[in-house]
Amino acid sequence: LVLESEVIGIGGDALDLAVSPDGRHVYTADGAAGTVTAVDLIRGEAHPIAVGGVPSSLVVAPDGLRAVVLDAAGRILLLDLVSGAVLAEQPVAADPVGIALDDTAGRIVVASRGASDATGEIASFTLDESLSAAGSVMVG
Repeated sequence: LVLESEVIGIGGDALDLAVSPDGRHVYTADGAAGTVTAVDLIRGEAHPIAVGGVPSSLVVAPDGLRAVVLDAAGRILLLDLVSGAVLAEQPVAADPVGIALDDTAGRIVVASRGASDATGEIASFTLDESLSAAGSVMVG
């Protein structure tokens, strides 16, 4: 077994990462810089994309052209990975802690701690041009 390694600089506060469906790119959420960094694993290049806020987690859409970024400030962003443009933005409950992609249903699921320690929220959004809210469930 031979493992090859290459170090590619991506910034100082990478909080999460996601891999493109084709395996060519890795995207990192850099909360301190307010960026998502696109890393081309073939070329060994890293390019930050300014999204603002505090990106803390992300998922890449099955088409590999878009990502949904979770901002710790309480929103999700639909990001065009080709142009770097933010296509849509939706608020989420206070203190969001995780994001997942349900690609069979075409939806994004966000977990938040909520306004108090006693309750949290699981919210879902349709993976479309506007990240339409699809419903939520209070937990706790």
